[in-house]
Amino acid sequence: MSGSPRVLSIQSHVVCGYVGNKAATFPLQLLGFDVDAVNTVQFSNHTGYAVFTGKRLSDDELLELFKGLERNDLLRYSHVLIGYIGNKKVLNAVVAIVNSLRLQNPDLIFVCDPVMGDDGKLYVPPDLVDVYAKELLPLANILTPNQFEAEQLTGMVIRTMADALACVDALLLFVSGVVVITSVTLDSHPQDILIVVGYKDAKATNHFGFAVERLPCSFSGTGDLFSALILAHIHRTPQDIRGSVRNSLRSIQSVLQRTMTVWSKNKSNMSSRELALIDSKDDIEHPSGVVRELDMTT
Repeated sequence: MSGSPRVLSIQSHVVCGYVGNKAATFPLQLLGFDVDAVNTVQFSNHTGYAVFTGKRLSDDELLELFKGLERNDLLRYSHVLIGYIGNKKVLNAVVAIVNSLRLQNPDLIFVCDPVMGDDGKLYVPPDLVDVYAKELLPLANILTPNQFEAEQLTGMVIRTMADALACVDALLLFVSGVVVITSVTLDSHPQDILIVVGYKDAKATNHFGFAVERLPCSFSGTGDLFSALILAHIHRTPQDIRGSVRNSLRSIQSVLQRTMTVWSKNKSNMSSRELALIDSKDDIEHPSGVVRELDMTT
């Protein structure tokens, strides 16, 4: 086996396009990680298109794959990354897998992106919220919910920066490392998307945040890419959480700007909104996009 850090990435897959494992694997490989991908769904394309086809992985199928890896002594992972699951039995199987892997490697880093919904709407069954809150959060080293997901996990409502920081602190009661709320909208910053971060060190809980430009179009897969970049950069510079998040955002901004250029030439075609991931190779390896640090007192 390679001496590189190894990620078991359990999330969705599309044949065409860049969401889920398709958005995470290439950037992680560029940044020096071996990636073993388990596809919770295998669809022709993401569900924003007029039509999609494909199948979902069952809990039995997931555990069967895990047993095959186990029997061949292939479970030497430094990280587990999860994204879209969408099924309670599969999510419970993920809990069992993370617990099993941590018995073999107590230093395993578990990055949990609790993909449940956005814009005030769940797109997974409601009973998954409790599994995330009660079972996954206590296992997580890095948690990357969006604003709606953070509110679902805590029962809180975010309207002000004080609300956002209180929500981060509530999540840090369970998460052992870093919480990144990946897209926060506040009345005080209507033109921006905010990223609010909290983490604990030996002395205290630390907060910081960044603002990025709100684009005129949304692009699928951005959260999946961001979670992968967060994993990679925190692994590279674990003593500099602020710099790790900043570099992740710099790469994201460059990818989105390049994607915007493609989309602006053919706005009626859904495929023009796919992340320009391959063309952004240099931006992933050498982050250079523009982000602005927030004054957390406002």
